[in-house]
Amino acid sequence: MNQKIFLACWFIFIILILLSGIKVIFNLLLLFFPGLRYFLLRSQASTLPTTELSRVHRQCSYGDHTLLMFIARNLDASQFETLLTLASDRLSLRHGLNEDYPALVIPSHIKKASEGENGGFEGFQNVRSRKTQEISLAYNFGKPAPAF
Repeated sequence: MNQKIFLACWFIFIILILLSGIKVIFNLLLLFFPGLRYFLLRSQASTLPTTELSRVHRQCSYGDHTLLMFIARNLDASQFETLLTLASDRLSLRHGLNEDYPALVIPSHIKKASEGENGGFEGFQNVRSRKTQEISLAYNFGKPAPAF
């Protein structure tokens, strides 16, 4: 009986060693090949524009990517994409790239409408929703996020 238990434990440990080795090799591949990190981000945020995702990817280290993957596991896909959009906007503002990327550029027909030329959109400031702006403000100023 003891031999059978020992044999079962031995097989379980061998399987755990193999799975752990595969995970370590996968993490080493992610560490040395940043392109794989981009594909993992793309799989988590499939509808996010490429410019925003690549902006976040270029600025992320391996540790940042690992943290983003932990966050992606615990968030809904749309919430994760909103988080990446906010991070992309913040990175573009930090580096002064807000006119080169479509995340912050307001289309010309919306600018005209907001200036009152076509009417109907008086006071329209940004293409993001009010909810996203409130989350962004809470994130930027350290205030707790508003209750929805």
